[in-house]
Amino acid sequence: MRKTMLGFILTATLLISTFMGLAPPVFADYTVHHASFPPDLPGDVNNDGVVNILDATLVSSAFGSTFGSATWDPRCDLNDDGVINILDASLV
Repeated sequence: MRKTMLGFILTATLLISTFMGLAPPVFADYTVHHASFPPDLPGDVNNDGVVNILDATLVSSAFGSTFGSATWDPRCDLNDDGVINILDASLV
């Protein structure tokens, strides 16, 4: 109940101040586009601008696959040798 009321008050305050010109409008689109990051961030498999456990998970899911196999993910072949192995995982 308390969180709902606080959310309502914050939302109402933001809407009123926005319509009255006191604050710039706030948009909910916080999408990160690749163009804002270096084009070749080593280890960034999912291309979100950071190298983290999500990239390591993608590589581990495709680990051991070769070009053309069912689990092959070209994003995970970081050294472009046609095999997703420990060499690719070490780059993450």
